[in-house]
Amino acid sequence: MSQFKPHYLKVSDKIFKQMLSNSVQDADKIDQCLNSDKKIQFIRQITEVTNNLYYIDLQRQLWQNYFELGMKQGVWAPRLSKSIARQHHICRTYGFPKHIIERRQENIVQYTLDRLKRYIIKLEQDVIQWKPYVDLTFLSTAINECVRSAQQRLRQEFDYKRKMLVLDSDDRQFIRKFYDLQPDEEQIWQTTFDALKAKEQEEILRKRIYLRRLPSTYDRMIYQSLDITKLPRKLVMRAQREPKTVQSIQQLLQQRSHIVIR
Repeated sequence: MSQFKPHYLKVSDKIFKQMLSNSVQDADKIDQCLNSDKKIQFIRQITEVTNNLYYIDLQRQLWQNYFELGMKQGVWAPRLSKSIARQHHICRTYGFPKHIIERRQENIVQYTLDRLKRYIIKLEQDVIQWKPYVDLTFLSTAINECVRSAQQRLRQEFDYKRKMLVLDSDDRQFIRKFYDLQPDEEQIWQTTFDALKAKEQEEILRKRIYLRRLPSTYDRMIYQSLDITKLPRKLVMRAQREPKTVQSIQQLLQQRSHIVIR
């Protein structure tokens, strides 16, 4: 996530002033406020601190979503092992214990308060000595708008991670329920067959939408092709002994789909 975070200490003075100017309507006032190298460096540091505070707040929101998700489910499962996550193609992020989440939230809040306190003290001490007078309200608005605008991509990434938390949680729930069922081989192969059947139906409907309109005779052919429950049950049962059976079933369904759309 840090790769999407702006870094105001690394840009040139000219670019930095331009970024602030683009954030407010009275852009000329920026040049008046930052009329010395000392002022530019100070405001640059303040902008970087503000940038960090916004970044920390995004982290806080993410951990809060994490906490609320765990409270809603009432389950604080340990993280999945790498092998299980790789086997089921799921993310390992979800699954921190409750006490780790609570401690992380406390650390973020305390860090934010400490940085904010130092920010206010330094601002009050240094700005008083500046001449000519600097409009602090205008300058603060420029800094905040500049930071918020530059962090748009960062906010999108955090929003993506929040959505992934929900999806990862659902994946874990489904996997746990699957193993709790303790299915035998026949149930697994039957489920596989049903999934292939549903996929065939989806493909047929997609082709119908693409063709938009078909004669009624084709409709009857499609309805007949969808009724594949007459497929010999032995074909499904053979899947327990012959791993290639699933592939054969899939090829058969694909052939029927191609016949329908011809």
